[in-house]
Amino acid sequence: MKKLFTAALLAAITASSFAAPAPKDGPVILIITVQVKDFKAWKTGFDKGEGVRQQAGIKVLTVASEENETKVVVIEQAESRKSAEDFLG
Repeated sequence: MKKLFTAALLAAITASSFAAPAPKDGPVILIITVQVKDFKAWKTGFDKGEGVRQQAGIKVLTVASEENETKVVVIEQAESRKSAEDFLG
């Protein structure tokens, strides 16, 4: 399911991500910037991925968008660097 969700997400958008360095066993903050065509459609798909994120140990801290809603910034926290790397694939 994770791969299907990721493939669908990547097919619809162009994304870039950044994982801030953290201690080897500590939490990691992920800052993900996404260009979308339709924010509401993207957000619906993003919300459907909550279970996948929970299983991966990823907690959404915030989702913010520009006024025109074509650029979205998602800030998440992973339990560890390994869980972040595994999630981002």
